[in-house]
Amino acid sequence: MDQIVAVKAFIGVAELGSFSGAARAQGVSPSLITKQIQALEESLGTTLFQRSTRKVQLTEAGNVYRQHWRKILSDIDTADAAVGAAQREMKGSLRLGAPPAFGRMVVAPLAVGFGRAFPEVAIDLVFTSSQADPLASGIDILFRVGHAGATDAAGVMVRRLASFPLTICASPAYLDAHGTPRTIEDLSAHVCVDRILPGQTGINPWRFTRAGQMVEVPTGGSIRANSADAVISAGVHGQGLIYQPICLVRDDLASGRLRTVTVDAQTMELPLSAQWRTDRHITARLRAFIDHAATQLKAGASTDDPARRA
Repeated sequence: MDQIVAVKAFIGVAELGSFSGAARAQGVSPSLITKQIQALEESLGTTLFQRSTRKVQLTEAGNVYRQHWRKILSDIDTADAAVGAAQREMKGSLRLGAPPAFGRMVVAPLAVGFGRAFPEVAIDLVFTSSQADPLASGIDILFRVGHAGATDAAGVMVRRLASFPLTICASPAYLDAHGTPRTIEDLSAHVCVDRILPGQTGINPWRFTRAGQMVEVPTGGSIRANSADAVISAGVHGQGLIYQPICLVRDDLASGRLRTVTVDAQTMELPLSAQWRTDRHITARLRAFIDHAATQLKAGASTDDPARRA
């Protein structure tokens, strides 16, 4: 017995006072309505209706049963309507912004997976290193990397999604020529290709933890860049050591173009956050993509290295 179908038959008979009337309203035969009510009564072990040749009346048990089920059926209808409205909203466009390297290695795979689940959502990927406010230029969700992802800006919501461990690496040619550092103190004797951060004028130290303490190591080299892709390219081509999220260099490590360098300190983690404006309509597709990103990153689905839970 399909209990929901049987209950709907019961409610129909109770409200119309007739088996035949309920059958007409539901587009089925009176005999089917009768069988559904009988099955319901048998499962409950009680009689729901007092039947006569002239009318059908609820028993006391039937009246109690109807009162409870009318609310339940109303809640089911409300839930169905809400899901239907959400599905109808799963159409239209969604613009995602991110730094180029993270966009390519993390956000793009997330977008592909979301597109398979919701093919009627058109996704625009906008990858840029510009520090201009992308949220002011039509970006629906902006993915920011690092602690700069936090903001107190009015009208902007921030959700931390994951943290990616950093790793030191270099090309085999560089390590063969200059040796492999074993301690963080050894790093000062090496060329370190670094990222130029927004608003930065001096050298950006590499940070580690050792014995529970934060340690900053000054670095220097002949090349700095404002994009992770350029830093990684310099490392692959033997320019020096680089310190990047594992998810961005996994392919180069797997191919042997880069080799991991292990030192006597714990590397840091780089947080990834999603930002969106709260002064715009928060669509179902926007909420769904953020939840999708959080779920997939937690599972490590967009990287070979599990993103650590935020």
